[in-house]
Amino acid sequence: KKTNPVPNLAGASVRAARVLAEQSSYNLGRVSEISLGNREEHVLSQFPVPEADESVSDNIDVLVTRSKARDYIMPNLVGMNLSTTLRLLRANGFDVDQIRYRRYEGVANGSIVRQFPQPGYRLGPDLAIDLEVAR
Repeated sequence: KKTNPVPNLAGASVRAARVLAEQSSYNLGRVSEISLGNREEHVLSQFPVPEADESVSDNIDVLVTRSKARDYIMPNLVGMNLSTTLRLLRANGFDVDQIRYRRYEGVANGSIVRQFPQPGYRLGPDLAIDLEVAR
């Protein structure tokens, strides 16, 4: 049983809500979405409610407004330079979760040799991207 009060996530972006939840020893649970025209992404409501003294779970579920669907198709990153690729991904709101370095004969240092997800995969804003890079 949790003794930390549940933080108020209303108005926060999904990323900010995740950080706020973790700072209070909770996890961001289910994220449900609703489209409300041109409004910025933010948390509309949550369960359990803010400042609840007792919670049966470590998760806080949220309802988030999205101005429009943000679907991207994973590009083929193999052969690209790591620093260029990181700038491209960050500019579109994506973060790379893991970067692994391995030695590859005949491949320039800093070149991406493998990626997950594979090219053509539909990306959401919270998807983890993993890269393997030559060194």
